Amino acid sequence: MKIIPAIDIREGACTRLLTDCDEFNPIYSDDPLEQAHLLKDAGATFLHVNDLDGSFVGRLRNLDTVRDMLTFNNVAIQLSGGIRKMRDIDEAFAVGVDRVLVNASTILRHPHIVTEAIEKYGAGRILAAIDGRNGMITYEGYETPLSHTVQSMLKEAKELGIETIVYTDLYRYSMEERNMERIHEIIADCGMKVIVAGGLVDEDMLHQLESWGAAGAVIGKAIYSGRLDLRHLVDVFEKN
Repeated sequence: MKIIPAIDIREGACTRLLTDCDEFNPIYSDDPLEQAHLLKDAGATFLHVNDLDGSFVGRLRNLDTVRDMLTFNNVAIQLSGGIRKMRDIDEAFAVGVDRVLVNASTILRHPHIVTEAIEKYGAGRILAAIDGRNGMITYEGYETPLSHTVQSMLKEAKELGIETIVYTDLYRYSMEERNMERIHEIIADCGMKVIVAGGLVDEDMLHQLESWGAAGAVIGKAIYSGRLDLRHLVDVFEKN
């Protein structure tokens, strides 16, 4: 199972979303490039970079920073946040990212963008970001609910040719409470590779995800707070 550290960028700094509104934890680093270096030195070979500014305005805003990370850090990046048009996908791949995430709104409202991107870049490089609360889909920085269930969204994504999803369950988006039952159901039933994001706080959770067949785990706050040690996780989950 791939361990994927997260770097969330807002206003030039690394922060973490605290709740399902426009509220943020204290800044972890004022230099995302330095943070990428630290994560690479701790063993990371893949980063999940979230353009939080882009998430709220609907257009990539930190692409120069992502380009610098790729130039100086020699790590692969999957990029999310503000990717809603083919132009955004093209720009992201032009700077060298490995994979991009399209959100539920794009999949439902502009499915032709997804099919065009898959045809152009391959299904392995176009991932779906599925954020759910109480079994329903949300998007746009977690602010806006959509009248679609997570299950219907997964079906739509698969029918478009999506092979991998990054799933975040927001019903219990906290460090202490994860809706593991729902995550288990999605991994078992969706017919796609599942990378789980959000609220993963201890090694037992990660072993559970691995036993269920999760393709990866995106981890942010637990690494930055020191609760989980990235180098140890890489050794345990990627080198055995």
